[in-house]
Amino acid sequence: SSGINAEYDIKDSQKVNPEAQWALEDCNIRNKKSGMSLEIKEFVTEDGDQEYTIGGSLTDLRANSQRFNVGINGGWTLFSSELGRPLMKNKKTRELSFAKESRKIKQINFRWNARQMVDKVGKPFDENFEQVAGYFEFSSNPANEVTPSHCRMVQRNIANGRHQKLVVVKRKHIRMASKGDERWSFQYEDM
Repeated sequence: SSGINAEYDIKDSQKVNPEAQWALEDCNIRNKKSGMSLEIKEFVTEDGDQEYTIGGSLTDLRANSQRFNVGINGGWTLFSSELGRPLMKNKKTRELSFAKESRKIKQINFRWNARQMVDKVGKPFDENFEQVAGYFEFSSNPANEVTPSHCRMVQRNIANGRHQKLVVVKRKHIRMASKGDERWSFQYEDM
């Protein structure tokens, strides 16, 4: 046992705020089976411009290029901590990049399903973080399972997107605070 008393849950420490949203900031998104993590990758566009997309690389918890903000529930945007931009999709080429939004490029949303990070139609990434042609796998142990690791757990204001409070451990109790750099990793367990 870690000695943390989770009895004082977040729900007990404040009233529910409909203007707030829970998120995970500055996470390493990793696949334990492959030893790979999601990472930003450079590429050259058709116009010859240098841009960034996503791919997989061996996990390096210190690499800024492997740090992303993700949501916890519903539809959320993958946001690069290093670039300070969300992942976008070109409507014509379907290419994923951290380009600026335009008429041809729109923000892409993700959600968690069956321990996998999937797009809005249910297409996951494989264990090496390449896009999969099929749909997510229903399994208690899917090959595409990813784990958000070493994250800050925050509550954001929906109106402005800025984080309001962080989840921290103070005197062996889980609390909300405005400062701190507590890191959390999420492990899936079967019930």
